[in-house]
Amino acid sequence: MIEILTSGPFSTIQDKGRFGYQHLGVPTSGALDGDGLLIGNALLGNAPHDSAIEICFGGFKAKAHQDCAICLTGSITAHLVITAQDGTKTTYEAGRTVTIRSGDICEIPPFGDSLSCLLCLSGGIDVPVIYGSRSTTVTAKLGGYEGRILAAGDKLALTSHQARPIRDAAPDAYADLFAKPSRLRILFGPQDFWFTAEALDALTAAPYRISPQTSRMGMRLIGACLAHKGPADIVSDGMVRGAIQVPADGQPILAMADHGTMGGYTKIGCVISADNSAMGRLRPHDEVRFEVVTHSEAEAARSAQKALITAALS
Repeated sequence: MIEILTSGPFSTIQDKGRFGYQHLGVPTSGALDGDGLLIGNALLGNAPHDSAIEICFGGFKAKAHQDCAICLTGSITAHLVITAQDGTKTTYEAGRTVTIRSGDICEIPPFGDSLSCLLCLSGGIDVPVIYGSRSTTVTAKLGGYEGRILAAGDKLALTSHQARPIRDAAPDAYADLFAKPSRLRILFGPQDFWFTAEALDALTAAPYRISPQTSRMGMRLIGACLAHKGPADIVSDGMVRGAIQVPADGQPILAMADHGTMGGYTKIGCVISADNSAMGRLRPHDEVRFEVVTHSEAEAARSAQKALITAALS
């Protein structure tokens, strides 16, 4: 097992998320950066969606109570500091597998290029599977470790799994995969007709700034006001990650991993699935532009992203 010594501002257990239960009011959740989860697990020889520790902003420290391999992904600047029992400190960059021994202390100092990073461990973390997932939804007190953020003193057991080859380091494409995005590609709809023509133009005319009022549930944006033709509220309908809701004040809100299953604000557009992981790396005060694409372009982007990940893992 590993023991949490310092959890940082917001650390939770996440995997791919729980799908197929939104009609029951169960949020999907899952890692903000699904690409990081795939790469980290692949380097460790884990199953693609084994559970990991998602660490927001850094400031995390844990002690190993058994030998295991670990890997940090989802950031370019984040790094691991391993302190051995004799006091020797060794620093490792993200995207490398590291074998830690029982008694070693693993630390992830604060980092500045991504909202979160993922600490993947060989075998994944052994917490109950609820609705097909080990992911934490803090707002619902569901999944993960007691349905909450991790805290000092928590002890996390690792699952036993059949050993697979462990790779030493991610390929050269690592930096390209996890670079901070300057744009997010979107599709208009489903309620884009609810907005003025000027609002549709304004959405892509200038960048938006990420507000400090950001969480795993939603990311508030600051920028051009998007005017409605009428009331901002609609009869609540289904939500997906990446949906761009616009309340009455005209300032967009991006639906993140812990988004509600229903929403009553008009949705002017949605971030395409190929950019969901990049969206999850944006931090408060970052700027990002929206770029409208067609459905065909969105499908091509998704295929290209899958090909890039496959090439990176081959």
